[in-house]
Amino acid sequence: MKLIVMGGNGFIGSEICRQAIARGLRVVSISRRGAPKRREPWMDDVLWFKADIFDTHAWKGVLEKGDQVVHTVGILLEKRKKKLTYDRMNAESVIVVAYTTAEAGISVFAMISAANSPPFIKGYIHAKRKAEEYLKNQPFRSVIFRPGFVYGPGRRGTAFIAALTRFGLHIPVAGKMVETYAPVHVSHLADAVLEALEKPEIEGILDINTIRRTAQTVSGREVHT
Repeated sequence: MKLIVMGGNGFIGSEICRQAIARGLRVVSISRRGAPKRREPWMDDVLWFKADIFDTHAWKGVLEKGDQVVHTVGILLEKRKKKLTYDRMNAESVIVVAYTTAEAGISVFAMISAANSPPFIKGYIHAKRKAEEYLKNQPFRSVIFRPGFVYGPGRRGTAFIAALTRFGLHIPVAGKMVETYAPVHVSHLADAVLEALEKPEIEGILDINTIRRTAQTVSGREVHT
């Protein structure tokens, strides 16, 4: 059995790959850029497969029955001239991968969704929810992660934004408004993803609090924002 990470060279995907290698898993990343430009020792143990996620004929050959798949592809801002829209990248990419992996007999499929969308760009979260609905009717066990704001090394400025969000959570009235943006460190999110994949009883939607509790079982200590 191996772990397939769609978008494994991205911010969240690369952390999932790194931790999966540390757990002794076989890991394949599928992305249009292939291997990351930076080099770290653990990366030598990942098979970096370069392919367009929508060109399923190019990558479906790496799938084997029983493999686990994590979809981490998505965009925060649209680039319509390049056909990088919310519907295409945050919804259609999930549906295409889910359909292909279901045909291959995949046992479990995980998707990185979101608790909410940034202000004024509702198309982002609408596309995420569309993908979630599709996963509900698939033959595999699906696990959908809805984190708040994901921060950590590799994404500059996120630690500062996370600190501001934490501060806002403690302000009366404003705290309720920013609850769905509660920050989670990328390493804790990766912990939760890998732990959930290994536990058949975990499925469906995992909100920020469930993500923390799941990650906590790995570290053995309480996980805070």
